[in-house]
Amino acid sequence: MTTPLALDNTVVAAPTETTTNVRIVRGRDAIVELKPQLVALSERCQQRGAMDYLQYFLTRPQFAAKIPHLILISSNRGSSSTGGDLEGAVLMYEHKVLGHGTKAFVTDFHGGHRAVIAPHSKKTMVATMACHALMRAGALVVQLSFLDEMEDEAAVLHEAEQRGHNGWMWAVDVREMVWSMPLRCTYDETLAQMGKHTRRNLRYYRRRAEAEIGCQFVVSPPLTLEDYFAANRASSYPVTEEVARWRFDSLSSLPGCVWLGMKDKDGNWLSLIAGRNHHDITEIDWQVNRAGLSEYSLSTVMRSYLLEYETGRRTKWLHFEGGTPHSIRNTLGREKVVDLMVMRRSMLTFVLRSLPQSIARNSSHLTRVLVDPKVEWTKL
Repeated sequence: MTTPLALDNTVVAAPTETTTNVRIVRGRDAIVELKPQLVALSERCQQRGAMDYLQYFLTRPQFAAKIPHLILISSNRGSSSTGGDLEGAVLMYEHKVLGHGTKAFVTDFHGGHRAVIAPHSKKTMVATMACHALMRAGALVVQLSFLDEMEDEAAVLHEAEQRGHNGWMWAVDVREMVWSMPLRCTYDETLAQMGKHTRRNLRYYRRRAEAEIGCQFVVSPPLTLEDYFAANRASSYPVTEEVARWRFDSLSSLPGCVWLGMKDKDGNWLSLIAGRNHHDITEIDWQVNRAGLSEYSLSTVMRSYLLEYETGRRTKWLHFEGGTPHSIRNTLGREKVVDLMVMRRSMLTFVLRSLPQSIARNSSHLTRVLVDPKVEWTKL
């Protein structure tokens, strides 16, 4: 019989099946120590790059109020600490209030490709085992989003049922998430795969910005922190100073950093964009555009420069973290994402499920799912 897992700052272990070991690692420092094993696992599972930027994602300000947990699935008890028999890994975050964990766990909603590292044929098995392990460790609710092209709702629930019957409520949703755009050998060939309207805008607004405001593209713009703060304050959607500082500071230590800018003839920064280049893919993490110049569609102009720059250095894929509202999204590929939820009856889940939908609409994905009357829950 399986013994409950403890949630503390150490690596703990308990078998869930006769040949499978599930371990929970709690805390950023403990998880970062396992980066070499996680990178190797990602390579074996054809998810290259998924864990290369572990420190970067664990320090994001939006996750500072959460406690990261790594659930490791290995084939036996003996050597899992070395990663030699590691078969899967799941990265989750526990909500924290007043410095204490709430036993409510979520995944990175937009980072489904990083959430579950496992062979394609075992992703759903690893995901349900991770949820099961957290629930046995005392979790009240778990929400896990991950990529899996092979499964549908019924198949995921069937896999969850294999973990045993504990009286918990499970729910599954399958949706599509925009993923990466293939880049061709040249800028023109890349544009050719887009719709006529998008191609026209990318060319038109760039020519107009260059002609009327002297727009110039800059690789590795020489900004100080104060320069970046000023550009952020002048942008259409400024972020907090905390987020702005983290964004700027992370640039100096980010392997494969993509740091690009666009300024006018007077030296004013019109747009700044940053991300990471690895394994023939560039992932864009954020962009800021100067406010008050909507007639120049600065976002479109920057994307034109970005596409030309990345095709010029032979990048094969372009990805926008969290998607993009720009019409360029119509060229992005689609991936099937599984949203898996499991909860037990508790005061916390009762309070969350009692929230009005008008309040939950602007809350987390976890809360929105809990209050959604259309979500079907199955007791297992």
